Amino acid sequence: MRICLLSYRGNPYCGGQGVYLYYLSKALANRGHQITILVGPPYPLEMSWAEVVRFPNHNFINKLGKSAIPKEKPFSVFKPFDFAELFLSRLGNNPEPFFFSLRAYQWLRQKALEGKKFDIVHDNQSLGYGLLLIKQLGVPVLSTVHHPLQIDRKEDLKQMQGFIARAKRSLYYPLVMQKIVAKRLNRIITV
Repeated sequence: MRICLLSYRGNPYCGGQGVYLYYLSKALANRGHQITILVGPPYPLEMSWAEVVRFPNHNFINKLGKSAIPKEKPFSVFKPFDFAELFLSRLGNNPEPFFFSLRAYQWLRQKALEGKKFDIVHDNQSLGYGLLLIKQLGVPVLSTVHHPLQIDRKEDLKQMQGFIARAKRSLYYPLVMQKIVAKRLNRIITV
């Protein structure tokens, strides 16, 4: 099978997404599948068994104030997705999964136009609206959920002091998007 794995973060040392991506892709390749990985930063370790396509982003959600604008290329944030991602991150939202899924859709759509089609697309936790667009390309889409963000948010808010801090933090989680998308995918895997 031609399998496209999506992971908006690929960190091999922190969290589970990068570790899961690494071992899942290796196991699938060892079974004879052709693997393409679309991944955002922090990027995973080198994976010689797969074609790895690295999607850059500015990591706006982890940068405060003016530090969000790159000094060496300040106008690079004026690309439509980048600017919208910057704007939403300044409001306290975490737009990274959403925009990663749109970038993945654009890439997969272009590949489909070039005649490269996948048998399945396997999302690793983003559950972004772009996955619904990918389904419209005629390819089955499934997603792995490592931990429900509703539980993450609940635990996070327990540790926050004050109403305003809690209100701002609750905006960070893309719960509505993920709930809508999860119900419309071909399959969900929980680990």
